[in-house]
Amino acid sequence: MPECVTVLTHGDLDGMVCAILVLRRSAGADADVRITNAEHLHHALGKLARETCLPKRLFVLDIPLQMAHQAPVVGALRDLSQRGVAVHLYDHHHGWDEAPEVTALCATYSVSTAKTTAAALVWRGLCRHDRGSHVWLRLLSERSNSSDPSIVERFGLLAALMQPQHYAHTEAVLKALAREDELSDEYRALAEWYYEAHAPRQEALASRA
Repeated sequence: MPECVTVLTHGDLDGMVCAILVLRRSAGADADVRITNAEHLHHALGKLARETCLPKRLFVLDIPLQMAHQAPVVGALRDLSQRGVAVHLYDHHHGWDEAPEVTALCATYSVSTAKTTAAALVWRGLCRHDRGSHVWLRLLSERSNSSDPSIVERFGLLAALMQPQHYAHTEAVLKALAREDELSDEYRALAEWYYEAHAPRQEALASRA
């Protein structure tokens, strides 16, 4: 049976790139991607801890620890760790440094506020020898200004996923991008929607502000 992996990541560009990098390194695994944030991390971890079938590995990506939720987050991580789940934490925000006990609960504890992205930490820890993975760090820095049309298109697709009406596509898109599948017509249409409809509307709103 394939190894079960759960990915809890932030739904912004950095968080989605983190998930893509982890999925690239978890090829063949039965991966479950869940989008959450600092405000709801304790709920996501608590829900996972209550499930009967636990993953072998849990990745927590680009999500800071809020002090208001420190106790339930640490409690859930301790429970998962004691039940055999290998916890891999990658983040670049302040917060985790206020809970030093988390270090001992993690198989990987990669937290550095010196990094501008969590994806840089994931890449350094998991993907340095994956020659195709560096393009995702380029996407984070170049975005829609890239000279590479494939980066521009993929940025548009990920940017579209940050809008509520497209949330339902997130897991499938991230897995397809990690596999380097050719983009389907549906996914290309999402990228086009971002550039032709959403971005111009946002620019117009900003100009009137």
